[in-house]
Amino acid sequence: MSEEMSGQPEILRIRPHHGLCTAFFRGEGYSGDFVKNMAEIIGLLERNDPKVIISEGADDICKKCPNLSDGICSGEKSDRYDRTVLEICGLSSGREMKWRDFSHLVQEKIISAGRLPEVCRDCQWFFICSG
Repeated sequence: MSEEMSGQPEILRIRPHHGLCTAFFRGEGYSGDFVKNMAEIIGLLERNDPKVIISEGADDICKKCPNLSDGICSGEKSDRYDRTVLEICGLSSGREMKWRDFSHLVQEKIISAGRLPEVCRDCQWFFICSG
C-alpha cells in the first residue's frame, strides 16, 4: 500500500462480502496473481488497520481477479453477497470505517451468528469457509 503525502496510509476499497472472504482465506483463489494480491491486502489490513470504504463493485482485492473486465466484476452472485452483508450488518455502501471495526462487525453479525450460508452458500469457495 502506498502512502499519501501526509504519511498516512491510503484508504482501501473493500467489497462487503470480502469481509467474509478475508476471514477464511487459506491461500486459494481464482489465479496465482489473485491469491498473491489477496494475501498482500489481508496482511496490510491486519498490520495497519487502515480506514476502508465499504463499497459495492470491484475493490482493491478484485484488482487481480481474472473475472474482472474493464474494472467491472462479472459476477452477479458477488453483488448479491455484497447486498446481503450490508443488510445483515446494518451498513450502507460508501461507509468509511476502520478495518478492525468492519471485520468485527462481520464476525459478530454473520460468522458467529451462523448466518454465513445465508450470504454465500452457492459460492464456489464455500467449502473452505464451512469446513
